[in-house]
Amino acid sequence: MIQNIIIDSQLLAIPNQFSASTIRTIFTAAAKFWQENTCVKFVENSQALNRVRVFKGDGCYSYVGRVGGQQDLSLGKGCESVGTAAHELGHALGFFHSQSRVDRDSAITIVLANIQPPGCGATYDATPDYQQLTSTVGDGSMKTKIDFSKCNYWIQAPPGKQVEVRLDSYQGYAVDGCIYGGVEIKADADQLRTGYRFCSPSYTGTTLTSTSNLLPIIVFNRYGSTSVAISYRYIDGEQSNVGDEEPAMTPNVIGSSTTTQPRRCVNSFYK
Repeated sequence: MIQNIIIDSQLLAIPNQFSASTIRTIFTAAAKFWQENTCVKFVENSQALNRVRVFKGDGCYSYVGRVGGQQDLSLGKGCESVGTAAHELGHALGFFHSQSRVDRDSAITIVLANIQPPGCGATYDATPDYQQLTSTVGDGSMKTKIDFSKCNYWIQAPPGKQVEVRLDSYQGYAVDGCIYGGVEIKADADQLRTGYRFCSPSYTGTTLTSTSNLLPIIVFNRYGSTSVAISYRYIDGEQSNVGDEEPAMTPNVIGSSTTTQPRRCVNSFYK
C-alpha cells in the first residue's frame, strides 16, 4: 500500500539536504538500491519546492508519502545502515509497514493457544533423561488473597515425542478443590480445558504422559505458599489430536492402598 506517491514519468525528484557525510554516503547507497531495482530515479536539489531533508535526528523515521514542502527523513544514532536508510526511503515514497495495512487481518491468523501466558515461569526442553523443575509460588502470608499468583511452565519435546512428568514432592495446604493452591498439569490434547490438579503430598509419585509434544504446567497459590518438584523427560509415543482422549497415567501407591487422581478437580475459585 502506498500513499501520496509522486510520479513524473520515470523521474521521481527527491531533493535532499544532508547534515553529515556519513549519512550522505548511507543514503546515497540506499537511493542507488531503489534506482537499480525499480523505475524510480533521484536527484539532489536543495531549492526544490517539495524536497526531503535527510539528517541525523532522534531515531529512524520518515513521513509516509509526500506531505508538501520540505519533509524530514531522520537517520539518527543506530540507524547508520543502508538497509535502514532504504527502509525509511520507502516510507518517503509512500509505503506503509506491511503489518499496518488496512487489509492485514485477511492475511494474518493469530493462534492464541501458542502464546505463553504472562507472569513468572519458563519454557524447558525435555531430554530422554529426567530433569527436575522446582517452583515456589506465594509469599507465605496467612492472609487469603482474592486472586491467585501463578507461574506458567511449558515443557517441550521434539516433534513426534511425548512429555512424561512425575510429581516428586508437594508442599502446601491440602484442601478439597485446591482452593488455596496447587499444581495443574495440562496433559490432554485440548489444553484450553482445565488440566489435572494436585494439592496434596499424597499424590507424590503420580506420573502423567502428554498427548502431544507440549505440556503446560501451572503452579498457583493464594494462601501461604505452594512448592512443587516435578521430574520431566520425553518418551517415544504416538501423539493424538483427540481432545477427549485420556493421557497415560500411573497411580501412586500409599502404604497398602492404591489411589488414582480424579479426572478433574474444578472449582469456582480458580479458573
